[in-house]
Amino acid sequence: MDIVIPIEEPSGLDIRPEAGVPAPVLLQDEYHDAILIYRGTSTIVARFKGCDITKFGYPNDEALAGHPLYERGLRAYGVFEVKRSSWIEALSHQNRVQFSEADMFSTRHHLVITFHDSMFECVAEGVSFEQHWTPLCEVARQVVTRCFRDETQD
Repeated sequence: MDIVIPIEEPSGLDIRPEAGVPAPVLLQDEYHDAILIYRGTSTIVARFKGCDITKFGYPNDEALAGHPLYERGLRAYGVFEVKRSSWIEALSHQNRVQFSEADMFSTRHHLVITFHDSMFECVAEGVSFEQHWTPLCEVARQVVTRCFRDETQD
């Protein structure tokens, strides 16, 4: 079922994590938004809209071959989409217990970013990327400040 495909990089952006210390930082709220900030050739901000669920942590690059998606094309230091995702299928099946109408997961994407010491997986409506030429800690500070400022203005 699961088919892992590298995500085509947006025009002019290198979104691959660096192999050394990409230092990923995850910000997520319960209202279906997640932001992942990491180092590549620059600082990358990945924004996941409609993010229903995430996994962040194990395995690292050395244990990646033990992950079920490895045999399907998952590799270290990359950004991927899993087509025909068994995870989305399981979530859809689980959701039908209460919500038998339209399948809310039919438009979702299973996305994966692999790092040196961890990996990130999520099911979301989509992802967009921003590239910044300032240090990761400064970008993270700006993103957090913007998130909390936006929240107080609602």
